[in-house]
Amino acid sequence: MNLPNLFNARQGLLKNTYVEELIEASKESGLLLTIEDAKKIINERSNALKNYGRVDLNFEVTKKIIGTFDISSFANVENYVQILIELQDLFYYLRNETEDRISDQKILELMKDFFENSCEGSIQLLVSRIEEFSREFRSRLSSTDKIRIDLSTLGNRQYTISLLRKSVKLGILKGEAAIKIQRSIMDLLKEQIIRYTGGENSSVSEATAEGLLNSILYTIDFYLISIGNAERALLELKSNSISEIFKSGIELLNCCLRETKRLYEKVKKHRLNVDIEAYNSTIDEGIPIFFEKYNVIFGAQNTIVSVDYPLIFDDMQVKGIAYIKNYLKNLELENEFCRNYQDEEINKLLMNYGKMCKLNHRIEFINIFEVVINNAIFSNICSNKMGILSISEQQYTKLYIQLKGMETSLIKELIISSLEDLINNLNIHNTNLIRYLNNYLLFLECRIFNALEHNCLDSVIVVDHHKDKQYGVVFDEGKRMNTKEFKIMLDRILNCSNGAEKAEIIYSSVFSLQDYIDLLNGDCLFEDDYTYLFSKLGEIELTILVKIVFFEELRDGDRNISLLINKKSDKDIQWEKYFCEFLQMLDNNRIIRIEKLIDEVDYEELIF
Repeated sequence: MNLPNLFNARQGLLKNTYVEELIEASKESGLLLTIEDAKKIINERSNALKNYGRVDLNFEVTKKIIGTFDISSFANVENYVQILIELQDLFYYLRNETEDRISDQKILELMKDFFENSCEGSIQLLVSRIEEFSREFRSRLSSTDKIRIDLSTLGNRQYTISLLRKSVKLGILKGEAAIKIQRSIMDLLKEQIIRYTGGENSSVSEATAEGLLNSILYTIDFYLISIGNAERALLELKSNSISEIFKSGIELLNCCLRETKRLYEKVKKHRLNVDIEAYNSTIDEGIPIFFEKYNVIFGAQNTIVSVDYPLIFDDMQVKGIAYIKNYLKNLELENEFCRNYQDEEINKLLMNYGKMCKLNHRIEFINIFEVVINNAIFSNICSNKMGILSISEQQYTKLYIQLKGMETSLIKELIISSLEDLINNLNIHNTNLIRYLNNYLLFLECRIFNALEHNCLDSVIVVDHHKDKQYGVVFDEGKRMNTKEFKIMLDRILNCSNGAEKAEIIYSSVFSLQDYIDLLNGDCLFEDDYTYLFSKLGEIELTILVKIVFFEELRDGDRNISLLINKKSDKDIQWEKYFCEFLQMLDNNRIIRIEKLIDEVDYEELIF
């Protein structure tokens, strides 16, 4: 039985839409998909999901695969479609093998690194490398006490649907019983619509109805997963009404909400004393806004607000209160490790990291834990005192020579041994933190091997230079507007319909980089407005924006702007998307001048 029909039928009806979306996603590369190509990819995706027992409610993963691999030097017209199909299959395989503990983005980054480097474009080698990674990952998990079902594994309606499908397939649940459960869910939706409208209306928009249905399914998932056993969860579905299960789910969600608020207070109380804007704004603004707007009854699945501060492990597939709780748990684990080091030591390290990347560390989306643990591990290898994060130029040179001459297996042993020393000497007893640290090692090992291969180990280790490098252009802090001044300027822009006039208002009013970035993120500009605005900037200002938009790529040593633009073709932030389009309009000579400026410009705040 194809269960449940209401979800699968919806994707079937939207097949033509998905075909168009995949073709659109491929336009940024020189390898444009045909209608038949897109249909083939969609059909193979369905087979992969069926084979691996997974549910995916949209095509974002496939589009991300296209965006990630479309500029690969190993892809051509003859093999492009087949490569995409194989990568799609490997993605869902790895999702299962890692038990949904790694985010989509991390998996794609890992696959891209293997494919482009150690596998040199060979799918056969990639399959072997992915299988090896999976075995190592599962081995690490089995070394600690795993939680059989974790809130972090919740997907959009995944648990209940998977449970029903598998039960019907095994003959544990009759098809008629499954249909009855499905009808009960739809009856509950009708009740929720009436409740949502206060009894005044029996109809709502399709989007509202879909949101209410998603909330119902999320709540049912939440309760069934809490049972901790698939057989007992199925018994609950068979013996109790959907309404009762839904009520139990609401009670659990409210309980989880209270626990998450307590966890937030703990994070807030023991936060790190660092001048990282994304870190502080997430704690002070992002999370409180979520608590203020979260609605357990009608929008349990909604995350509502996006948190800016990036974590090492952050599964964006999880929604609602489960996501926020999982986010805060991981944030507290990262904070707990970092609290073993003095604030001054961490801030000095972050400042050196910014100098290394030639970026303003305060406003970039830096994960503090990643920077700290990397240097902590290698500082320990250098035999520095416990609590010291600084690594001198002499120590770095010695490290580089040492690692270059070592076998891969010995490098792994060295890193694992160093982490074990840290855990023992820092008196880390929290098993969740130890598990978190061990899982991170897999990613660190991949980064180290890649860095050694490309002679850029200093992209992983922050070196404390005694004499700072003198850059050709250094910007000081510009004069920032206060809240009132900024609001007045926004109102002027919103009341103006001419793009050139908007650009002139901004050019004559904004004098600091932070105000400029806040403005770009302020949803007050549209399409051609960006072209007028960016056209007023000189090459130095454009270079600064390039360094902000392409932060991760520049950190790894990439300086080819044309390639950088292709890598950012799927950028979600609106102004960054239009900025990439603007760069594509510039003549080649100007692009070359900007590329040369990348290593010559350092900044704290840009004065326009």
